[in-house]
Amino acid sequence: MTCVLLDESGCIAGFYSFATGQIDFGDLPPDLAKKLPRRNLPIAILAWLGVSSNHQGHGLGTRLLAQPLSDCYVAGRTFAFIAVIIDCLNQDAKRFYQLWDIEELPGNPFRLYLSAKALEKMIRGR
Repeated sequence: MTCVLLDESGCIAGFYSFATGQIDFGDLPPDLAKKLPRRNLPIAILAWLGVSSNHQGHGLGTRLLAQPLSDCYVAGRTFAFIAVIIDCLNQDAKRFYQLWDIEELPGNPFRLYLSAKALEKMIRGR
């Protein structure tokens, strides 16, 4: 699913895209993988999230991140997945996501994850 946010002049202010995929059991951190089957596992992937340079610094990235995470949570009630995976382009992007307790996958410093349990806690506020 892709979403594009336009500003008042019709220019792209921001966008995001997410999809489903699989991750190998061995690529997960031990605490997440310990009770899971040893095979490829379903994930949600936040494939793209961006804010135009003209709209940065106004909180748009945070608002954009909230929507696909909320969408993933709702979708997860129908199609189970173990985590949301985010591949970061650079250190700045990684820092942004880590503000939301999205963690690094072992051995891959620019691939982050948010477990389905952590997502539920984030959305439900518990």
